[in-house]
Amino acid sequence: MTALKSPSALKATGIEARCAATGMRMTEQRRVIARVLAEALDHPDVEELYRRCVAVDRQDIDLDGVSNRQAVRRCRHHRAA
Repeated sequence: MTALKSPSALKATGIEARCAATGMRMTEQRRVIARVLAEALDHPDVEELYRRCVAVDRQDIDLDGVSNRQAVRRCRHHRAA
């Protein structure tokens, strides 16, 4: 089940801005992940997040990138600061 705010084209998000502020390069894969998370009404696990990202962009998404915990920690740390 996909729980998204809207099926419309995903827009730039605050998540992207926070990641960029940490110096993280915003690859197309990271951009898709950020936008899917921003549109989510629930808290998807890695497998569900991967399914949703692949539905948006099959070419640029791989499971290793979706489960990159270091990237998530960098964004969370910046948000808390």
